[in-house]
Amino acid sequence: MKRFLIIAMAVLFLAGVAHGGATAVYEGIASIFSGQSTGISVSVVNGVAGAGDTTIASAGTSETLRLLRIDFKPDADVTGAINIQVGVANVYAINNSLADNVYGMNLIPNFYQGNLGDDLVINAPADVRYNAQYRVD
Repeated sequence: MKRFLIIAMAVLFLAGVAHGGATAVYEGIASIFSGQSTGISVSVVNGVAGAGDTTIASAGTSETLRLLRIDFKPDADVTGAINIQVGVANVYAINNSLADNVYGMNLIPNFYQGNLGDDLVINAPADVRYNAQYRVD
């Protein structure tokens, strides 16, 4: 048991070291949850975002986009912030992310709901691979 505890602590320490100098910047949990997801009509998208703004998904003028989950993985170390936005709201950001690490947020079964017509956008200073799960209602 003692050996297991020492190994577990070492793994946690190494995981923290591997995370490096990246800093997460996001709103408190209570302020981003606006409901429960029923899992109906969920879309999943995978892609590569270039430097600048990349629109991942769009909602029509009478529709709302609900972000359930998003993760991203930089191909190289990134100096600066990678931001996830729903409309003009910055819902998740990571500063100084490291290559081949996966960052993101999973709100399932909850979601972040934007306003009517809001788009889901990733803004990055360099190429980033991403996976997103969302609903448009």
